[in-house]
Amino acid sequence: MDDFETVTIDIDKLRKAADSGHVFLRLMGEEYKIRIQEASRYTEDEYFYAGPVVGYNESRADLYLQKNSFCGSVGLGKPRNVTYNIRPTDEKYNGKTVYIVFMQDWKKRKGKAGKDGN
Repeated sequence: MDDFETVTIDIDKLRKAADSGHVFLRLMGEEYKIRIQEASRYTEDEYFYAGPVVGYNESRADLYLQKNSFCGSVGLGKPRNVTYNIRPTDEKYNGKTVYIVFMQDWKKRKGKAGKDGN
């Protein structure tokens, strides 16, 4: 991973936003708007949403929501130069699950690999 942060997420607000067709996510200090184009409800409490990130060619966000949990990934660029992954931890803050957001900068990694011969 190239960078990470921890956040809390209001699952109900996130699900309502996804149901409305647009989700705004703040990742590493940047805000991204996701236009939901795919939505599936697997069970009463399990949802999947996907769509492009507005303003980024060849981007994609995949969001998996359960009653009390969330995980997802957001890939930006052509090809996917930056990927953000969001996963729950076992930690709680004010009764809410703490999530880790970690970023991988694939373009930077290619440059590092070329410099040291790997």
